[in-house]
Amino acid sequence: MVNNVTIMGRVNSILKLKYTEYGMPYLPFKIALKQYKPEYVKLNKKGFRSVIRLCVFDEVALRCYKVLKKGSVVAVEGYLDNMHFYNKEDKLVNDLTVFVKNIQVIDGVKMEDGTVAVKFGAIEDQQWR
Repeated sequence: MVNNVTIMGRVNSILKLKYTEYGMPYLPFKIALKQYKPEYVKLNKKGFRSVIRLCVFDEVALRCYKVLKKGSVVAVEGYLDNMHFYNKEDKLVNDLTVFVKNIQVIDGVKMEDGTVAVKFGAIEDQQWR
């Protein structure tokens, strides 16, 4: 597939479950990606963040709403497309969004010896109709 996106980042927004006019649940949210450039490392500066808009539909949206929270680390696979919505000023906005096909939660678990182990948990694949 030509239009395929795979990214990993932290959930950067408070999750609000929404429904389409046909009653299908969807969950729009954003993830933050830390990016480092060689010149930042040389100057001993922190990297900068990019924020990516994502959207999950149907049963996976319901499961994500229960499992995810702001700060959760996720790995996402999906495709880019335009999302059309009305902003607070009631103006139509076209925004590039990653529509999620697969999502996996990656959480760190603190062990007894103080180290952090990574735990992977898949949220079942999105079923497209």
